[in-house]
Amino acid sequence: MSAKQHSWLREFVEHRSESAFAALVRAHVDLVYSAARRIVAGDTHLAEDVTQTVFADLARKAPRLPEELILSAWLYRRTFHVASTMIRTEQRRRHREQEALAMNTVIVTPTEIDRAGNRVMPAAGVSPEPPEDR
Repeated sequence: MSAKQHSWLREFVEHRSESAFAALVRAHVDLVYSAARRIVAGDTHLAEDVTQTVFADLARKAPRLPEELILSAWLYRRTFHVASTMIRTEQRRRHREQEALAMNTVIVTPTEIDRAGNRVMPAAGVSPEPPEDR
């Protein structure tokens, strides 16, 4: 990390300086976003979410980061972790939605639709065909 970036990080940690944090973000946002976009296979919305989460994590964890830290390496590693977690979460959500859809899907035959287009269930023991077709 350059001396300037190190001073921005220290200023943010000691004084919670928004301008110092904004300078850190400006210096590294392209690295984080481009890495996130590669990891999430080009999904720009997910890459933006990853980028935002990584910088929020930096703000939260900054006081505990070691002095000799290479910030760009930490950001890249954190980006990979956050993106991987978000991808797994998204895959699980989609899988649960597909299972729920499959469980809620009812096969409707044409005889279960009345003339108004409403779905009706035939009574037990009653033929679903109209009387003239019996």
